[in-house]
Amino acid sequence: MKAATIRVTSVILVMFGLSVGVHSARSAAPAERLTADEALRLVRQINTAEATIFLVKDGDHQYRTLSQLLASPKAKSQVTALLNLTDESTGTVQGYTVQLLASPDSQHYSLGVTPDTSQGCGPAFFSSEAGIIYPAKALGCE
Repeated sequence: MKAATIRVTSVILVMFGLSVGVHSARSAAPAERLTADEALRLVRQINTAEATIFLVKDGDHQYRTLSQLLASPKAKSQVTALLNLTDESTGTVQGYTVQLLASPDSQHYSLGVTPDTSQGCGPAFFSSEAGIIYPAKALGCE
């Protein structure tokens, strides 16, 4: 009887431990993605960095691609250090893709910060040299 009680208790503890582990894993997954406010802040930081570099008095008055922007000493403090470049104009950061395209004449840029859809739905943000930020959601996302 005592051995049976120990086995049942052990099974319950193992099941409880598994359910806590699964709950912790589910709780940890969303924390890996930027919040909507953090993604919006990133767009604002990139817009500010682009405007700052473009408007510098003795500057070349050209907008930058993402890799050029991150290489600029004036932008390093404004753009998150967590961003990982995947090519000249694209990077990833905590469940989001950041794409910053400069026009061939460097007088315009297009910015998109979109969620990795493998992690579910999330807000996206788009902007340009006009500085207006447009929020969006993918079709089918609520």
